[in-house]
Amino acid sequence: MDSQDEIEIKKVGDTMNERVAKGDLPGIMDLLTEDVVYLPPNDTPKVGKQAYHVWVQPFQTQFAIMGKIMSREIRVAQDQAYEWGMLEETFTPRDPSSGLKPVHFEGKFLRIFLRQPDGSWKIARAMWSTNNSAGS
Repeated sequence: MDSQDEIEIKKVGDTMNERVAKGDLPGIMDLLTEDVVYLPPNDTPKVGKQAYHVWVQPFQTQFAIMGKIMSREIRVAQDQAYEWGMLEETFTPRDPSSGLKPVHFEGKFLRIFLRQPDGSWKIARAMWSTNNSAGS
C-alpha cells in the first residue's frame, strides 16, 4: 500500500502531465522548486526556474505534447523523495504548415522531489533519456 507521501508525489506527476498537455507553462512552473535542475539528454543543464522556462517555452509554443508516465518506484526519506519510471511522449506540431514533423519517443526518467514548508511536494531535479537509438 502506498504511503500518503507517495500518493501526493504521484499526483504531482499526473498534474505535470496534464499541464504539459494543456500547454499550461505557468502551471508547470508552480510544480517546480525555485532552484530546480533539469538535465535533458544531449543538452546542457537547465538550472533554476527561469532557465527552465526559457528552455521549455519554445517546445510548449511549437508542439502539443502528450505524455504517459509509468512510475516504477517512489522512495521517500523525510523531506526528500525520488521517483523513477518509464515514459512515452509525442510532440505534435501545433501549426501543420510549419514543416515540423511529429516526434514520438520512449524512455526513462528520474525525478527528485522536496517537501515544501506547506507539506506539498515539488520537483527539484529531473532527468530523462530516450530508448530511441537516434533521438533525444
